[in-house]
Amino acid sequence: MTLRLGRWLLVGSALCLLLGLLLVSVTAAGATAAGATAAVAAADAPTSVAHADLGGALPPDAVVYIHEGAVWLAAADGTAARALSSNGRALEAALSPDGRQVAYLLAPPAVLAAGMAPLPVQLWLTDLATGETHTLLDSLVERSQLAWSPDGARLALVQGASLQVLTLQRSAEAGALYAVSSQAVAVETLSADGLAYSSYAWAPDSSGLVALLADAADHQRLVRVDAEGLVDLPLPDELATGDPELVAVALHPAGQTLALLDGRGGLWAIAPFGANPEDSTPLVTSEVALAAFAWAPDGRQLAYADRRGGLWLAPTDAAGLPNEAAVRLGRLSAPALALQWREGRLCA
Repeated sequence: MTLRLGRWLLVGSALCLLLGLLLVSVTAAGATAAGATAAVAAADAPTSVAHADLGGALPPDAVVYIHEGAVWLAAADGTAARALSSNGRALEAALSPDGRQVAYLLAPPAVLAAGMAPLPVQLWLTDLATGETHTLLDSLVERSQLAWSPDGARLALVQGASLQVLTLQRSAEAGALYAVSSQAVAVETLSADGLAYSSYAWAPDSSGLVALLADAADHQRLVRVDAEGLVDLPLPDELATGDPELVAVALHPAGQTLALLDGRGGLWAIAPFGANPEDSTPLVTSEVALAAFAWAPDGRQLAYADRRGGLWLAPTDAAGLPNEAAVRLGRLSAPALALQWREGRLCA
């Protein structure tokens, strides 16, 4: 979905349906979403290409997604889609902030044929400028969340009970990225669901991550993970019980507010690093449970999606708290699993 409102252009990744890719474009001429006009068009027919013909780095606002077990690349409006050649089934992909590197999880054919559970996968990295592809990690559990640091120097993911942070360095000869060091931050007690890490997000300055995890009694913990290891952060009592479970976390770009999404669709704001840790306040008041949220890069707007497919945009103050009524931008065909701003564009 592509939405233009004022100076922001918001783009949702192409919807992967059984009938192919469908793009819905909504243009609001600087007014409200109610005055928007809509147009529906089929995307360009995707073409599978060899790694040597990837066309160079993608613009930072491009989208990367999984369709029928393959990694697909597309322009911000979903057109010019093309697939990476791969030997296996891709499960998750993430584009680096500069649009040059694609990290993705791949289940090899032998693993698929054996029907192994849990499904062990490999972490691959493809340089779109050179076409070079190589493996960074092997034998990962399927349940992993790829997250690039804002500066593109590190890549985080869950491996077993550890949050693995790979530090990447560009080769002087080829200019490609290689993993040169790795930090594993383990958690001794796991939740009943298995992995203790349920969500994590990088700090805006790439200095570390904030993460949600649960102990053996399913009590919630909020931690900071950096070069020094894992440090607990204060979490208000009403949010630490595990009922409802906290499922997503994000830091405001200025670092003044930390947002937490709970399993019932409530979105909460707290001070991130110790100031008034007992205080929490609803970040958004909505009659419909929320499914995903994301601040704009400058922190002055908050986009969020509800579980009925509604997509909203709320102006915010310097701390990221909404200070005006939200505008309903449109309706998605299905609730968004995640929202992410890239170069002024929002991928849903």
